[in-house]
Amino acid sequence: MTLDRLKSEALKLNRAELFEFTKYLIDAINTKEEGTSVSEPELSSEWKAELKRRWKEIETGKAELFTLDQIQTEINEKFGFDFTVSQ
Repeated sequence: MTLDRLKSEALKLNRAELFEFTKYLIDAINTKEEGTSVSEPELSSEWKAELKRRWKEIETGKAELFTLDQIQTEINEKFGFDFTVSQ
């Protein structure tokens, strides 16, 4: 695949995918400089336990969840600027 083709295909990604792809590219640049391979970091046992705890709170209804609209409205009101995420 040529660089021009890759650029063209990247522009077809939605915003979230483009962010993920950008992070991947930055990680790839950093790891090439360090001479290592690109891989996902392993979570510590503490973080795994924390994620399980939080997920249980969500499943049992103990966690307070917010919609994207609610979060955007609160940020807009609290900080006085338009924080809108398009999907």
